[in-house]
Amino acid sequence: MVILAIFTPDALPDATLSIYPGLGLTQKPDKGLENTKKILTSLGLKCELVDIHVVRLVCETISTRSAHLCAAAIATVAERIRENRGLDRLETTVGVDGTLYKEHPNFKKRLQDKVEQLAPKCKITFLDSDGSSGKGAAMAAAVVSCSTPVI
Repeated sequence: MVILAIFTPDALPDATLSIYPGLGLTQKPDKGLENTKKILTSLGLKCELVDIHVVRLVCETISTRSAHLCAAAIATVAERIRENRGLDRLETTVGVDGTLYKEHPNFKKRLQDKVEQLAPKCKITFLDSDGSSGKGAAMAAAVVSCSTPVI
């Protein structure tokens, strides 16, 4: 039943990934399953144990893919800047904003690890912005890193 529900538009709100710790992926497995079941039940969904495992796996897969896609874009731009400037190594700061980045317990690490893997000749520092838009993140990164290139 849950499997059909997650294919229904807006059945699981975007905030579900932002409350990722509630899904229990960073907790003991049994406690995580209980939390996932509570969330699904609060959405009015009846679920079996297999449904709970599937939802947890789907959320983990989506958030990991998101971190990797962001990392690919950042690494590509950083590598292009490094190559265009003829540098052996680029050090820069990237401003980041968004609920998933701020609230997800594993997103920051996955993003950083993947950027390091994809652009090993670039040292990228991520700056978390408290603003509500990407403009705030970019401005914060620019102010903090006046002496280094900002992307």
